[in-house]
Amino acid sequence: MEKARQLDEVGFPGHWSNDLRRLRRNLLHEEFFEYRQAEIENDLIEVVDGLLDVIVVAWGTLLAYVGPDKAKAAAAQVVKSNLSKVIGEGLPIKDAAGKVQKPDQYIAPDIRGVLTN
Repeated sequence: MEKARQLDEVGFPGHWSNDLRRLRRNLLHEEFFEYRQAEIENDLIEVVDGLLDVIVVAWGTLLAYVGPDKAKAAAAQVVKSNLSKVIGEGLPIKDAAGKVQKPDQYIAPDIRGVLTN
């Protein structure tokens, strides 16, 4: 539990400089903007390229922040959580806009557990 308290109080460790965090934010913003433009222009090739660029930059950011082992463990938690919304009898449950809703058997990802172990 001590690690969890430290994470709450400290946030990003000191070795993650504001410059690194700004760079990662800017890269993600740039790639997302390129994807968004491709959507507006109805350009499927650039949409695919843009989405994959977002994934690559997001994964690189995650690796920079937590390293490969914790990145993989956190990703597994998120996948497990998302699958709990779509696999099972009567699932998925969608709202009027088509967004998948959290069912009673939803399992939240334990990101804190991954980061503090």
